[in-house]
Amino acid sequence: MAIPILQDLSVTGEIAAASLDISGNVDIDGTTNLDAVDIDGAVQIDGTVAVGVDGTGKDVKFFGDTAGKFMHWDQSEDALLLTDATELLLGTGSDLRLQHDATDSIISSETGDFIIRNIADDKDMLLQSDDGSGGIATYITLDGSATKITMHQDTTFAGDIHLVSASPVIYFDDTSQTNDGAFISGSSSAASLALSADYGDNVHTTKIYFSSDGSEVGHFRGNSSQIGSFRLFPQKNDNTAQGIFFGEEASEPDVGDWTGYRAISFDSGGDLNLMPGSGTVGCIKIENGGTTPNKGDVTIAGDTTFDRNIKVTKSIERSITTASNSSNTHTCTLADNDNFNVAVANAATTLALVVASGDIGKSGMITITNPASVGSLSFVALPSYMLTPSGATINFVTTANAVSVISYYVLATDKVLCNYIGDFA
Repeated sequence: MAIPILQDLSVTGEIAAASLDISGNVDIDGTTNLDAVDIDGAVQIDGTVAVGVDGTGKDVKFFGDTAGKFMHWDQSEDALLLTDATELLLGTGSDLRLQHDATDSIISSETGDFIIRNIADDKDMLLQSDDGSGGIATYITLDGSATKITMHQDTTFAGDIHLVSASPVIYFDDTSQTNDGAFISGSSSAASLALSADYGDNVHTTKIYFSSDGSEVGHFRGNSSQIGSFRLFPQKNDNTAQGIFFGEEASEPDVGDWTGYRAISFDSGGDLNLMPGSGTVGCIKIENGGTTPNKGDVTIAGDTTFDRNIKVTKSIERSITTASNSSNTHTCTLADNDNFNVAVANAATTLALVVASGDIGKSGMITITNPASVGSLSFVALPSYMLTPSGATINFVTTANAVSVISYYVLATDKVLCNYIGDFA
């Protein structure tokens, strides 16, 4: 039976009832201990709310309007959990969104800049991920003490890379000091690597420099009047390690693994040497000189074959070699030169030639100079391979200071056609 109470009721003890139905407000001064509460309307709490006590917590769930969407404080995990595809929204306009969609974890910013900041002095920011073997590896470090970014793993850029500064530089630093070298390589369907420098017009000069150990070794240079200029700067000295080398490999070598032949060099005098090999003077030497008469002179150290005519607009200067002398036998080795000097003494004198197959077709002069005082000077007959007109015997001049000349033409290794021109004293 219900008892209606129409006036204030003051109770100093306990009220025991199986149920209590109150239509108006309830004002309770003190602690209310409720075993279970089911509140169907709005709740306003003006004071602090504690769920459980420190060290012994309780679970709390906040359900959304969609089944399976809720936020759960799990006291056993000591963690705040959001179910899959339940977003955490920050900002008045819900502009920052965090969620896990059952597959991926996503952070989205829908307005303004996205700033990630570490304001601790000299501390770093690290981007880490799986190392491919079940562990964790650092891929990027923002070093707050060194104020630099370190990429710890191989890096692939799907787009262009732009370096913007007054003088942008890319450094390759072998921090492990293994001396393995640094490489730039290009891999594409066109199999090409392009280096370009462009000021944006054809007026200003642009260059691509190459340097080693702090010194420039060359550069590409281009503008409206110097397109295609390639300049190399090997040092001007007699060091056989300087110059321009070409590879000697019979097959394609690996990068940095090749042997080379020294093809071009500048000696200490500024002369250009072609094919100097391991020496200081090349097979062809073009003299720098600076002034005439040596400037631009060309010296060819080896045999030279011309398949076409030679046009000479100036005089041809021919060198003269002194014949070797052994016991008054004077030998002219045609591989050394075409023209020879023979200074005879007061003795029986023999003239000889050393002729090889490569000497066929050569011609030249042998100049014979007698001593100032003549005593027992005489000449032995020419060797059988030195032929004279009609087989004539040469009567050599034996007077003091006399000069005579033998002109010759090599017809074969055993046939040298000779003509003696007498006394020029």
